[in-house]
Amino acid sequence: MGISIRGSSDSGARAASSSTPADPVMASSLVDYALLLKSVRRDYDRAEEMYERAVEADPNHAYSLREYAYFLQYVRHNYDRAEEMYNRAIEADPNHANSLVVYAAFLHGVRRDYDRAEEMYKRAIEANPRHAGIFGNYAVFLKSVRRDYDRAEEMYKRAIEADPDHARNLGRYADFLYEVRGDYDRAEEMYKRAIEADPNQAYNLGNYAHFLHGVRGDYDRAEEMYKRAIEADPNRAYNLGNYALLLETVRGDYDRAEEMYNRAIEADPNQAYNLGNYAHFLHGVRGDYDRAEEMYKRAIEADPNRAYNLGNYAAFLETVRGDYDRAEEMYNRAIEADPNHANNLGNYADFLYQVRRDYDRAEEMYKRAIEANPRHAGIFGNYALLLETVRGDYDRAEEMYNRAIEADPNRAYNLGNYAAFLETVRRDYDRAEEMYKRAIEADPDHAYSLRKYTHFLQYVRHNYDRAEEMYRRFIEADHGK
Repeated sequence: MGISIRGSSDSGARAASSSTPADPVMASSLVDYALLLKSVRRDYDRAEEMYERAVEADPNHAYSLREYAYFLQYVRHNYDRAEEMYNRAIEADPNHANSLVVYAAFLHGVRRDYDRAEEMYKRAIEANPRHAGIFGNYAVFLKSVRRDYDRAEEMYKRAIEADPDHARNLGRYADFLYEVRGDYDRAEEMYKRAIEADPNQAYNLGNYAHFLHGVRGDYDRAEEMYKRAIEADPNRAYNLGNYALLLETVRGDYDRAEEMYNRAIEADPNQAYNLGNYAHFLHGVRGDYDRAEEMYKRAIEADPNRAYNLGNYAAFLETVRGDYDRAEEMYNRAIEADPNHANNLGNYADFLYQVRRDYDRAEEMYKRAIEANPRHAGIFGNYALLLETVRGDYDRAEEMYNRAIEADPNRAYNLGNYAAFLETVRRDYDRAEEMYKRAIEADPDHAYSLRKYTHFLQYVRHNYDRAEEMYRRFIEADHGK
């Protein structure tokens, strides 16, 4: 959440002079030179030397102290010395809004001291009630930490009112409207305004691409935006990873997808999001299980509480390694990390049902998964199977099959299972045949549905010609898989 905000009065920002003669003009020039060495030359050792000389030239120069603290935080990752410099900057000028807001961001993102962070955000706003950057950063804090969405939106609006062309705030407000409010039309309007304000800001280009990909399903425009984002910043790991996902899941271009995953991980070797997605790719697409497990472990080491990665690694341990004890340990860690993650709850329910045969706990997990996501077709379908085959509760099973098909009318697995239920439990052969046909239409190579429909045609309908046709299709589909 890096921010570096400079105001026109920064170069002279200092408290009363100390007993040692101070040279604020020299201090400002040394800091500006340090910024050039840091940002342009990437010569961090000489940059630090200039920062130290600036602080020596004027030990109470708030601008020098703040910029040196920022360098220590983001370049050296020396958080204790950074905090020391932030505190010295604020002591030198207690009402300097820029120093207060960058220290607030430090307390928020590094120390996780949310109460002190909020105090600093409020002090910064009091010091400068028209500073768009402060409002925007406080809005992010209220959204991500406090979950106070109404106050967060108020801050986003005040930020945009203070500066209607502040691209970062426009983009963050678009993210808020997309992720929190679900107001996709207004979100898209804000993304467009953000990109118009700064056509080369990789953050907004990448997030708009993700929006077009995930919400609009406009894959061509999404790909165009991903390419623009990567051109604007070739090393932004988040954009590289999301483009890899599009290439994998939409384009089916696995070689380019893997190239992007590798670039993303090279850009940031510790980003759990990309490590986990690449592990899933190696697992599901490449079938390279050893490298997949290596990536799962790296992802979990990078972020031990990312529920998505923990759940996927649990499924890997269950289905690939057959290591049920470690799988269950990972499922429990995933659910502890996010008790409302529907996929993990549903997968753990499947594990308890099919592997442990612990039907009571499995049913509890299915119910929790449905509560977490009442539109998840896979969870409804698997719960229907348990109710049918274990509980013998056919009415509730049928209710779950119907909810599954309502949630996703083209999921062949659920359509085929419901057809078998209608055939064997309800003896409603006409509806059963309708469901078999729908299942095969949804997925013409779905071996289970082809096999069950073949059996139905032979033994229920006695339609041997069509049965033979289906046998051939089944054998071809099953052999292909």
